[in-house]
Amino acid sequence: MTIWQPRLDGRRGPRYLAICNALAEDIEAGQLNSGDRLPTHRDLAFRLGVTVGTVSRAYGEATRRGLLSGEVGRGSFVREPGKEESAVVERGLLPHGVVDLSLNQAPVGGMERDAFRAAFDHVGQRRDISRVLDYQFDAGGSEAERVAVATFLVGVGAWRDVDEIVMTAGVQHGLMVALAALAEPGDVVLTEALTYPGFRALANMLHLRPQGVALDGHGLIPEALEEACTATGARVLYLIPTLQNPTTAILPRGRREQIAAIARRHGVVVIEDDIYGFLAPEAPERMQAIMPEQTVLLGGTSKSLAPGLRIGVAVAPRALAARIAARVRASLWMPAPPMAAVVRRLVEGGDALRIAEARRREAVTRERIARQVLGRYNIASHPASVHLWMALPEHWRGRDLISASRQRQIAVTPAETFAVTRGAGRDHIRISLGGPRSHAALRHGLRALADLLAAEPDLLGPAM
Repeated sequence: MTIWQPRLDGRRGPRYLAICNALAEDIEAGQLNSGDRLPTHRDLAFRLGVTVGTVSRAYGEATRRGLLSGEVGRGSFVREPGKEESAVVERGLLPHGVVDLSLNQAPVGGMERDAFRAAFDHVGQRRDISRVLDYQFDAGGSEAERVAVATFLVGVGAWRDVDEIVMTAGVQHGLMVALAALAEPGDVVLTEALTYPGFRALANMLHLRPQGVALDGHGLIPEALEEACTATGARVLYLIPTLQNPTTAILPRGRREQIAAIARRHGVVVIEDDIYGFLAPEAPERMQAIMPEQTVLLGGTSKSLAPGLRIGVAVAPRALAARIAARVRASLWMPAPPMAAVVRRLVEGGDALRIAEARRREAVTRERIARQVLGRYNIASHPASVHLWMALPEHWRGRDLISASRQRQIAVTPAETFAVTRGAGRDHIRISLGGPRSHAALRHGLRALADLLAAEPDLLGPAM
């Protein structure tokens, strides 16, 4: 049995939560390891001067969060990371009670913790750490960091000189500064009829007018783009050619060439979002490779490494890159240098590629699970996609399904969230696979969704 006693001084709120939070912190700090047996309820209650019921409630909350597992007759043990605790296995729920199939994140591959700790430790021990923590006067990031990050995110062939690379605080920020550099308030900006919701939010903030262009199962339709360019005079197109969000489409090579030809003819600059590109290395070459003189290529670490890093790149022709860099300075002065240094360390040490590949393998596994559970339904996907695009059965309308799933603590995303053109994708949902912390939780959540889809809406009783 581990001799463990939580430090409760200065903690506010109920004592059971204070104990549980102290336990979580000690596990994260490595003071408690997987498999460690905790003191009995009675023993810890005596040493803390609280009731046995308080400790029982604290251990119960820790078990619900996935920190502990209990074995009848043996006690409570620190749960091994990556293994599902009983409540999650049995109910398929995340610790806070919801099966999250809405957040589009790449699933954890299993090796990240040690690699990130080593990278942060390395940066923290640098002799020039004071410089890393100071203002940087190159808004687009230092040359060494720009090259390292761009090499990982978009490859060495994506730029001709380092001045074409601008470091950003992730793809969302890169999209914002690219739009600000390319469009004025009131301008029409084209995109797929269904697209990443963050684009719509930025368009509203920058007072732009987003207009959707028709797409099908292969992505943006070139003929529809030609019509939109002629009708609107738009000069900017935001595009996700590889594993499009939400439809999972991958634009074929022929369409990419057609779109490039149309863009050249109408003087349209393409903002190419390649956030999912690492998941589909077999995809055709990027728009940026086909039309480098009129493309801003965006890459970021949110899916391939970790969302909290907030590091990305924008690769653009030199003059446009300078305009984008000026807007990086205006919007946040500089991406966080310590985070850029961490990513550089991960890249140069080889861990970035290993983590990204682990995430891709995990995505393949989860997509296979989803196919096994939901294979009878009309699903668009890709073997390594982190989300599915599902057409609902005829007896379900999108709004009704979303309401019913929420009542049953299942979170999915309706088509309306992505629709730039009214009615696009009606009666579809996006199902994200990276949120649940284990295969067991994912499988259970998908089965609960499948049961709901198979039911007749009018015959459903209230959620229990």
